Amino acid sequence: MAITRTTLGAAVDANERFIPLASTTGMLAGDQLVVGEEIMQVNRIPVAGTAKVQRGMAGTASSAHSSGEAADFGQQDDFGVFGERQVDSRGRGAGLQNRGAKTYTGAGAISIQNGLHVIEGAGTAFTLAAPTAEDVGKEMIIWVNAATAVVITATGLFRGDSGATDDDVCTFSAAIGNWVRLVVLPDLVYGIVDDLNATFT
Repeated sequence: MAITRTTLGAAVDANERFIPLASTTGMLAGDQLVVGEEIMQVNRIPVAGTAKVQRGMAGTASSAHSSGEAADFGQQDDFGVFGERQVDSRGRGAGLQNRGAKTYTGAGAISIQNGLHVIEGAGTAFTLAAPTAEDVGKEMIIWVNAATAVVITATGLFRGDSGATDDDVCTFSAAIGNWVRLVVLPDLVYGIVDDLNATFT
């Protein structure tokens, strides 16, 4: 499966369980819905464009969200262990998210989430959507765990330290262990922090 990005159709408070979305196409009961740092579980889709959810799942806090805020949904396996709370030696929540590895086994969209993103399997063509203001500061490491050439397209959104314009495509050669580290910059592009065998054009 894959993660689908949509947006909130209206602002919601921390207690709202009927979440208005620009699109619920492809959404299923049991899916996770991730808005900002909050993870929700979809109970059902009563009407197109609305998901009834359980709020504040996987140790995340139920919070208010703005109209138009980015919202990602998919099966729990699509998100890996994103959202599980870190705890200290006394079992107290540290207030930070343990952004564990998220695995992609087929071509499609890469979720804009903090942490490690591992590309496996035969998929070779991936995309990164334009980040939103809520994504600023997120850091992503995309690591290729397959001996296949991989192309990630994010038109005009890859910013390196040279060149007058931002790049459109990140290409990895057919080798296991290639990677790139990205950070979402305030002007809503992906800053290239470091990489191994990634070519940007």
